[in-house]
Amino acid sequence: MMQIAVIDIIPVKHQGEGISFYTLSFILATAIGPFLGLVMIQLYKYTPAILTGIGILLTLFTTLPLIKFTR
Repeated sequence: MMQIAVIDIIPVKHQGEGISFYTLSFILATAIGPFLGLVMIQLYKYTPAILTGIGILLTLFTTLPLIKFTR
């Protein structure tokens, strides 16, 4: 469902470019995110619960445009 929101935000003239950047950011996030989480746990002795809490708090600042469906 997130792809639909991304496509709605990107101007039509730049949709190929925008979808490529979105895909690249998704791939980087799934590769770098867990690595950084493991490094933080080993170096700073944080528990996974604290990192999960930080992640949940960060999602509160995410906004998406309102999409109205018409028939």
